[in-house]
Amino acid sequence: GLLTGKFRRIEDVPVGRRETRFYRTGQTPCRHSDPGFEDEIFEFIGVLMAFCEKHGFSPAEVAMNFLKRRDFVQTVLVGARTIAQMEQNLASYEKEIPAELMEEIEKASEPLKAVMGDNADMWQGDGGRMF
Repeated sequence: GLLTGKFRRIEDVPVGRRETRFYRTGQTPCRHSDPGFEDEIFEFIGVLMAFCEKHGFSPAEVAMNFLKRRDFVQTVLVGARTIAQMEQNLASYEKEIPAELMEEIEKASEPLKAVMGDNADMWQGDGGRMF
C-alpha cells in the first residue's frame, strides 16, 4: 500500500500492519526494537506522488523501473488480488521511464534509505541492504 499511495499518513496504515520496523515501537506489539522511520517514509511518499503526477507515471511504474534497473534483481515478485491488479503490474513492468527521471527519484529516496540503514527487511533491523 505504501508505493501505491493507498497509505499517505500513519493513520491510514491498519494497526496490524504497523508491527514492522518501519514504524515506531509502542503503537502495536512489535518484534523489532528499531525506532521506526514513518516520518521519512511518508515524506518520501509525498515526494514520490508529486513526481508521479508531474511526469505522468504511476507509483507502480516507478517501483517496477527501480527494480528493473538493478542488475542483481533476477525476478520481480508482485502481489495481486484481482486480474485488474495483475494487468496493472504487467503494464507497469513493461513501461519504460527515462533514466534521468529515475535518477531524480532515486536521489530523492536517499534520506529514507539513510534512516533505514543497512537492511531493508521490514521485520529485522540487522543485516545488509542490497541497494
